[in-house]
Amino acid sequence: MENSGGIQGNITAGLAGRYASALFDLASESKAIDGVQASLATLQTALTDSADLAALISSPVVTRGDAEKAIEAVAKALKLDSLTAKFLGVLAENRRLADLPAMIDAYHAIVAAHRGEVTAKVTSAHPLSAEQLKALAANLKTRVGRDVKIATTVDPAILRRRLSEARARGFSISRQGRELGVVSMSSAIAGPGARPIGCITVAAPLVRTGEDVVLDYGAAVRAAAEAISAAFFGTDRQIRPPNQSRRNG
Repeated sequence: MENSGGIQGNITAGLAGRYASALFDLASESKAIDGVQASLATLQTALTDSADLAALISSPVVTRGDAEKAIEAVAKALKLDSLTAKFLGVLAENRRLADLPAMIDAYHAIVAAHRGEVTAKVTSAHPLSAEQLKALAANLKTRVGRDVKIATTVDPAILRRRLSEARARGFSISRQGRELGVVSMSSAIAGPGARPIGCITVAAPLVRTGEDVVLDYGAAVRAAAEAISAAFFGTDRQIRPPNQSRRNG
């Protein structure tokens, strides 16, 4: 789950927040707040759907010039508004494209705060029932202190994709999944039979933690979990599900 709004005091605290705030100021002056938000939403969807685009913005080996040309082509292909296209050009020039997802989230949060709105974007593997939505809304209202609008998206493959990503990295990432404004990185500790018996988790303020920092923290958490698994249980931390361990004796 991701949240926009409700944390106005911290939105512009980090690098992503400062860039998003500058973009919002320009959009406000140009009376293009809605247009920029629509373009960023289109870009956010493209980043989720396209592995190539996600790799482009995060790759450290792509040169500044190549990144500028590629992101300009992306802006044209997605028909983004001119202000957003220029903003992407600045990010490419400053080598800040890796922080784009956090900047998009921060812009949406700034707009929501500007409008006095609180919206929670919820993505689930299956449609949520009316009872689940009601319980979620009540829980969010308790945390935030006012009514929260819930925007739902169904993605049947999200759980499989998240698990695959976590296995490949050796740690999982949760952005505001359990607490508003917080990103956490967790890695499993392997006990006897290489079965997970616990985990190590590190949490940090979302708006102050760029993607590169998240990955660095996650790698450190993974290394600590591996060291504990080896020192206390003599395992190589090749985690196996409990049912698999039982089948293998």
